[in-house]
Amino acid sequence: MSNTSTESVTYEDGELESISDNVGQIFYGLAVLIDYENMLFQAEYNQFDADDFDSQGYLLALGYRMDNVTPMISFSRYSDNDPDFGNDEQDGHQVNNTLSYSLRWDFMRSTAFTVQYDVLTDKTIWFEEAEQYTFTGDSKLLAMGVDYVF
Repeated sequence: MSNTSTESVTYEDGELESISDNVGQIFYGLAVLIDYENMLFQAEYNQFDADDFDSQGYLLALGYRMDNVTPMISFSRYSDNDPDFGNDEQDGHQVNNTLSYSLRWDFMRSTAFTVQYDVLTDKTIWFEEAEQYTFTGDSKLLAMGVDYVF
């Protein structure tokens, strides 16, 4: 359990706004990684509970190692339980699902190249002035990276 003290921000017009006020919060999570022969399995669950906001996230991933190449597929989900998403005049609930496809190539003993394609589906319900919106909108991302262990 963590408590934060009251902090304020002063705007150019001299107005003060409290950004925290002794908010009680709890973080907890659980992760499992199984690396058996050529099979990889990963599962994670995270929970954040505060006085006026809760969120959850989880990830499931499955991969198969073939010599120096490992394809993997994963699914993750983030959701919150904030009755006043954004501000007091709007209600909402943020939910994002991500499906990821990745390919890792260990081309040297301590160096790997990874390419990953993510498809994020925004299932957020957010109302403002009787209009419904999403939070980030659906999106796709192609990422590439090189991992080097020294």
